[in-house]
Parts: sequence; structure tokens; C-alpha cells
Amino acid sequence: MTTCTYNCLMNVINIGNSIIGVSILAMPYCFRKCGILLSMVLIFISGILTRLACYLLLKSAIMARRRNFEFLAFHTFGSTGKLAVEMSVIGFLIGVCIAFFVVIGDLGPPLAAEFLTIENSPNLRANVLMLVGLCVALPLGMLRKIDSLTSLSALSIAFYLCLILKIFAEAVPNLALNEWWHEVNWWQSDGILPCLPIFSMALSCQT
Repeated sequence: MTTCTYNCLMNVINIGNSIIGVSILAMPYCFRKCGILLSMVLIFISGILTRLACYLLLKSAIMARRRNFEFLAFHTFGSTGKLAVEMSVIGFLIGVCIAFFVVIGDLGPPLAAEFLTIENSPNLRANVLMLVGLCVALPLGMLRKIDSLTSLSALSIAFYLCLILKIFAEAVPNLALNEWWHEVNWWQSDGILPCLPIFSMALSCQT
């Protein structure tokens, strides 16, 4: 395996981990709010828009010979554009960080309480958030390169695969009964507004 192929494989694993992680955590909520058919339509539209945006960014970066958003904006719009892009990236990262802690705050304490056989209390939630923030989020946020996370990303993908297989195995008996057709929500337009940003963020890998 050549060096270029190895680097591409590491990038694919890291990006795949980001996409799959967001999908597993957020997609069931979106499918419940929008319905199965509407959610598929929104995923398809979000995928097309994400691909178009990535194509335009990549083409403009190649033409301008710039390797990041900030210098590309500076080359195109000057210092004002560079400042606007930097503020947008900062705001987006803050939003992703808040969403991360919301998910950890909702899922972490019940798992910790069951594993440690203790009571699930607000103090446990605060302790879990502080532990994850100081011992996980802060060290990862200080990394200059994410290449060293490839092994962890591959392990996460393997865990997601096992989780999906377990869920599918538990769902097969219910699917075989054919009694779920009347209980499934197929189309609910009220969920477009809260779920469309989640679909878009999931397909853009939170980056």
C-alpha cells in the first residue's frame, strides 16, 4: 500500500466515523419527526446540496491555490470575507460542541448509573459532563492533526456495525409480522424545520 493510498484510507475512515456517528444518534429522531418518505427526500436533497457545495469549494480552492476556508475567503472577498468565515466557523464549532454535550448529558448518566449501580441524579450528569469535557473533548480539541485518531475511528465504526446488526436482529421478528404498516409515520411536514439542519450537518461531517 502506497503512502498516498494509506493517507486517503485514513481520511475516509475519519470522515466515515463522523458521518456514521451523527447518523446513528440523530437520524432516528429525524425519521420519527418527518416520516420515512419525507426523511429520505430530505436526505437526498441534502446530499445533492452538500456535494455541490463541496465541488464548488474544491474547484475554487484549486483555482485560487488556497488550502483552507480562511485564505480562500481572503483571496475572494478580502479581510471582511476572511473575518466572516472565521466567525462562521467559530459559531458552527460552538454549536457542534453544545450538541455534543447535550447528547452526552442525555445518554451518559443513565449508562453510568446502570454500570456503576448508583442513582441517576443531576450531580451524576454534571460529573459525567465534566469528566467527558476534561478527559475527552479537551485533549481531542488540542490535536493539530486527526491522523492519530484513525484507529479509534475504525474501532467506532466496528462498534456502530455491531449496534446496527443487533438492532436489525431485534427488528426482524416485528418486520416479519407485517403489522407495522399502519403504525409507521410516512410523511409529516411539520418536522422539516427542526430536522433539515440535522440532515445537512450529518452529511457535511460536522466540519
